[in-house]
Amino acid sequence: MLSCYDCPLKHYDFLITPDNIPIFTNCTTTITTENFCSLNIYSDDNGKTSKLRANPNTGTERANVPYILTGFDVPKSFDEIVAFGILYQCMTDNCNNPQMILKRILQASTIETYKPPHLRLTADPSPSTSTLLCTTFSNFTSTDECRPPFHVRKSSNSDETCPTYCVTAIRIDPVDLKTERMCSYCEQETTERFLYIDERIHLLDKRISYLQQLDYLCNTSNYCNSLDNIRQIQSRYKIEFDFDVFFGSSSTTMVTQTTSDTTMITTSTTSTPMVTQTTSDTTMITTPTTSTPMITTTRNDIDNISLIDRFCIDILPRIHHNVKYIILEPILMEHILLATVYPNLTELKIFNFEQQIALKYFTDESSLRSIFRQQITNLILVNNDTNESISSLKDYTKNVYANILNFFKNLKHLTIIGPYVPGLSLCNLPSTTFYSSNLTHLCINMATFDDCLYLLDGRLKRLTTFNVTVYSINNSSTIVHNMDKLPNLKCFSLETLFRFQQYDQILSLRRMSYLESLALYVCVKGRNRIIDGSCVQNDILVYMPQLHSFTFYINTSIDTRDLSYNLSRENVQQTLVNIGQQNATSIINYHTTYAVACSIFSLPFVFDYLENVGNIFPNIVFSYVKCLLVQDNDAFRHEFFVRIAQSFPLLEYLRIFNIESQLLVDPLTLSSDHSQSYLMVEYLHLTSLDVGYSHKDYLEQFLNETKAYVPYLTQLTVCHRHLKIVTKNFTRETTRRNCAKVKRLNIISPLDNSEDHSHYFPSL
Repeated sequence: MLSCYDCPLKHYDFLITPDNIPIFTNCTTTITTENFCSLNIYSDDNGKTSKLRANPNTGTERANVPYILTGFDVPKSFDEIVAFGILYQCMTDNCNNPQMILKRILQASTIETYKPPHLRLTADPSPSTSTLLCTTFSNFTSTDECRPPFHVRKSSNSDETCPTYCVTAIRIDPVDLKTERMCSYCEQETTERFLYIDERIHLLDKRISYLQQLDYLCNTSNYCNSLDNIRQIQSRYKIEFDFDVFFGSSSTTMVTQTTSDTTMITTSTTSTPMVTQTTSDTTMITTPTTSTPMITTTRNDIDNISLIDRFCIDILPRIHHNVKYIILEPILMEHILLATVYPNLTELKIFNFEQQIALKYFTDESSLRSIFRQQITNLILVNNDTNESISSLKDYTKNVYANILNFFKNLKHLTIIGPYVPGLSLCNLPSTTFYSSNLTHLCINMATFDDCLYLLDGRLKRLTTFNVTVYSINNSSTIVHNMDKLPNLKCFSLETLFRFQQYDQILSLRRMSYLESLALYVCVKGRNRIIDGSCVQNDILVYMPQLHSFTFYINTSIDTRDLSYNLSRENVQQTLVNIGQQNATSIINYHTTYAVACSIFSLPFVFDYLENVGNIFPNIVFSYVKCLLVQDNDAFRHEFFVRIAQSFPLLEYLRIFNIESQLLVDPLTLSSDHSQSYLMVEYLHLTSLDVGYSHKDYLEQFLNETKAYVPYLTQLTVCHRHLKIVTKNFTRETTRRNCAKVKRLNIISPLDNSEDHSHYFPSL
């Protein structure tokens, strides 16, 4: 049994080329007992329009392997009209998917008739009134074989005069594929539809091309059907097929590695890998993307479409029944998802997702609508939209977020992540917006905490896990939200991106009395007391009797002059112990004489962002933190940065707020460039450094190669005056190396245009 695409014959009012492949939306798949899946594309009007048909097919008797037929014919009833055609016959499930294979076929096929075979060499539509002499010859093994299709043989004399047409038919011996078998004769009467036919067959498994059929009918001159005359006609056109183009470049390799429970198939050129991983009965396909950890590639690599096509044609049809999870980029969605049928596919992750992807593919006109509507239950979108590209959060909510739930009928898990994720905004929108009776897991950003409360008004009744990042909790709403209990909600995570004053809004978490897991990352300001263990217990935890997992980071910024008690780390720590949080700790950090930030957090620290770290912080490893903000009323010594490198091994972004000079606490810090007074600190993952609002000593701390090694620093935010001083007007050698890879330089005050600093930052 074979599964084939079945696309009804469709006429296109343009010539289909590799550069304008249409979207095929009227195709289905069918199970057949035929030998081949077929794809036929042709033009019968000199290449002005195209017709396409895909369906199961018996195939030619001469071939029991995948093959392609290319050729053209000149119909008898049309003057100077040429019909071109390509027929693809393949033998694996859904291999005739036009969305996947057509471009590759067209790129590999060449059919050029610089002009139609000259009509003086072909037949006049009306029979000749004078006697015509024809070339007669046959090297077929039997006379009966010298009978090309459509011809009715009236004579087999060795020497013929002819009142009608001369005919020559040429075939290649199917055994040795070399010997030409020719049959030339007079046709007393003809039912032939064509004046000229040339058709070539290309065996894909053996990479062999040979003549399938050549038929020629003429009456323009004596012996017009001679082999010499046919060779003259053949010199006026070209039919070729490039197997290297069809299968990809010769540098393409395919590697299969097998262990006890994993098979990894990689098809690659120099730098474009594609991986499938199979464990037991599950296969995960990972296609090239700049964001996938296991793959390194560029957008130009992805444009090497022949490699992708080969993967889709040669590999995917063999593993399609096992595929449950696919990771890809938008430009590959149709290539991968239409390559074959994935009966068990339920999970999809899309990198570089943008609003126009939803507008193009999440519609009833989409070629992928069947997969999205019926199969996908778990969708992960890695967002690539920018704040500048979003005109309105409400429009984005309606066009993208709400449309996803409307379109993906069986969606149960939805995760939207990225460097910037537009906030879901539900205020002043109907309660049916972003509604689902199936969704159980949701991870998303929301514009305000009010929007979070809107979402919990009953429109997602089956929601059990809700992870939300909120941009604002400051705006207090007068709207009374549905405050019913949420019996299905078992796991809730809330992160706030900015400090807020309305701590009382957090008390709405009390309605989540059935929670079993809670995670909080909140930063509060404008209070006259800190949030310690006692507050957490009395305000939140006491209302959640079923809670067994509590992960938190709660930071309070206060003015000590408003406190009615003495603030000490020991007292804060004791409140955590009192509520059973022995594996929690705290940081108290003074920004100024009176401004203090108190942080309490569970261990291990599982969040990727941490702020308000000063000179005094616990001697622990923050294994997940990638973004760190340090600030203190006292200067940072060199040893502080040694500890930072040790405690934050995966640090990628560091922002320093400190206007105090290191000279005040460490006079030898700014010693000569060749000083070995301090251990050089390595930041092996640091890509972005912000010292724009810090003393120049901290720029020196990171640019001086005797003190710091930052091999991957690509973004630097700095004060112009400090940069000139530290680099000695862009001439200092010991600060040059750490500037070499900086691609983006954010200057607090603009550089003087007259200054040439390009040599100092060659990567800008």
